Amino acid sequence: MATDLARAVELINRGEVLAASSILETARTSGEEIPLAPIITCSQGFLIHGSPGQAITWLERAVRMAAGLDDPVVLMEVMGWLGLACLEAGLEDKATAIQETTRREDCLAAPGLLLFRARWLVTRGEREAAGDLYNIALAQKRLTTAQTVTLLLERSRWHYAGGDLAAAGRDWQRAEQLAGLLGNPLLLAWCRQVARGGGQLGQEPGRQKGALPPRLYFRLLGEFSVWRGEEMLAVSSWPRRKVVALLQYLALQPHWLVARDKVVELFWGEDGGSNVLHVTIHTLRKALTAGLVPAPAYLAVQNGLIGLKPELVNGTDLQQFRACLQAARVHWESDRPRALECYRQARSFYSGELLAGVAEESWLAPLRENTRQMYVEALVRLAAAGNSQDGAALSLWLEVLELELGHEEARQQAITLLAKSGRKDKALACYQHYARYLARELGLPPAPALEKLYRQLKAGMGGERDGS
Repeated sequence: MATDLARAVELINRGEVLAASSILETARTSGEEIPLAPIITCSQGFLIHGSPGQAITWLERAVRMAAGLDDPVVLMEVMGWLGLACLEAGLEDKATAIQETTRREDCLAAPGLLLFRARWLVTRGEREAAGDLYNIALAQKRLTTAQTVTLLLERSRWHYAGGDLAAAGRDWQRAEQLAGLLGNPLLLAWCRQVARGGGQLGQEPGRQKGALPPRLYFRLLGEFSVWRGEEMLAVSSWPRRKVVALLQYLALQPHWLVARDKVVELFWGEDGGSNVLHVTIHTLRKALTAGLVPAPAYLAVQNGLIGLKPELVNGTDLQQFRACLQAARVHWESDRPRALECYRQARSFYSGELLAGVAEESWLAPLRENTRQMYVEALVRLAAAGNSQDGAALSLWLEVLELELGHEEARQQAITLLAKSGRKDKALACYQHYARYLARELGLPPAPALEKLYRQLKAGMGGERDGS
């Protein structure tokens, strides 16, 4: 199990939250005891990478574990991170309960609790008290470098919210330098997350602007679209097809950066394309920044890499879809209603196949199939949990069959529900369509259970005709 937990921490450090959550959940359901340290690290990662719900799930376990230790500082540290996650998730009642439980504790001994208490004070309008906490904590000599980074980043956010961009930039730059010296991927990820919230924090204070550039949001499920703040860009009018294709490819990359050589090989082949890529990047930059002065640097091209700048990207609907689906998987065994709600949310993000209408390129085909399979999973889980009397379950099973003709469970359920609703002719047609598909594609007959169901339906219809 130690190898699996190390892998989970590694995935968290790389920002692959969903995969890390899956490993942790597998370890938990196997019955083996997970140590406290990796739970805390991964929970912090969930929070930093924008998944406070998953952080809460694991931090609640961590609180129960810490309560059994003879170390109140560890317990307060974990409770502080739990409180922070609750505030991020908008769970004010939970955050209030944690504040009441911990309000008499010395938060200077537990930086996690200090971060929560300062954020709590801000939500209550007590900004000056929060600033005093940050300043007192950072004046301590017993802080580790990692603790200093986290406090600097939180104080940077505090300065930024108060309009002091210069101070926010100074704290952010110092935190980034320390995180870089440590080589800690999770802290560097937190630096990026704070930069996304603060736009231009990484610039020199004298170069900061009052107005932040609008960030990009990509709709990848269904018809492709790009939003720049509140404005939808006219992608269909862009001059070259490869310009749009390059942006679509970059938006699909989990870390936003890819090797230039790989891009050239994918889009123009091994023998050429370097100069064409340069022109394509130039055209894409102009298209993304049209009408903006000064023009934001949405694209980063350096050290043989090309990609979108994370701090100027708001994300994609595909990321939201995957996050909901992964959350559903995490809660499936322990909290079925919550899991089903997550599946419903995932379904709401699915507006069609990945990059609908785009030709099946080698880089797109596996991603498109994987996304389709995830959507089928959501439909099957929702259909199986639905009420067979209200027609919603039947609609879901039929939608599964539109996506996957050979899905045997969906076929059997659809035939059964059609027959129960009095549409036995459609039930028989559903079976016959499936039988022809199997014979044509695989040279196989339907499963015995389906054949038996078909014969029963046919005999029943014959009896009905005889009696009429």
